[in-house]
Amino acid sequence: MKYATNNRRLWLFGILVAIAAGLMIAAFALPWWTGDVTSIFEDEPVNIYGWGLPEPGIELYQLHLATDITPAWQTQLAWAYVGVSVIAALVSTVLKGVKGQMLLGLVGIGLLAYALIAVFFVISGRLGELGEAGLVLQGTSVYANEYGVVTVDASLRFWFYLACITGILFNILSFLKPRITGSN
Repeated sequence: MKYATNNRRLWLFGILVAIAAGLMIAAFALPWWTGDVTSIFEDEPVNIYGWGLPEPGIELYQLHLATDITPAWQTQLAWAYVGVSVIAALVSTVLKGVKGQMLLGLVGIGLLAYALIAVFFVISGRLGELGEAGLVLQGTSVYANEYGVVTVDASLRFWFYLACITGILFNILSFLKPRITGSN
């Protein structure tokens, strides 16, 4: 009877880790930051994802953001990181003892560090270089260029916060693994 109880607890832990892995994938697939750009030409948001900045649809934005568009190899590297992290998280569910806990904890720390560095150093740093006085990470920036006045309403999106929460969730699951699974 004890084997059946432990087996259910292992399945429960595995399902919780799989849910967290799914949240990680969802967070990477949707925008972490959006800048709603208003100019005399067109209004279109610029979205930055966990994997980078895709080529914007408007030619004028392509001109101004050409150096910021994420190259294909970097996008592939970001998704490879996600894939390796998901596999590592799932493998951690079958590793016994502290090895499984450590691996899952590393996945959580890695995701949290990735998200925070991407937003507060990479994106924020690059925004500070754009426009006359730079653009803000969150809020409204107004500047004039050769094409007229441009307004950017910028905000961090839910998916960035979900990436951070998922990193913390992996760490909580790592810490609670012995309690959930009923093993040492």
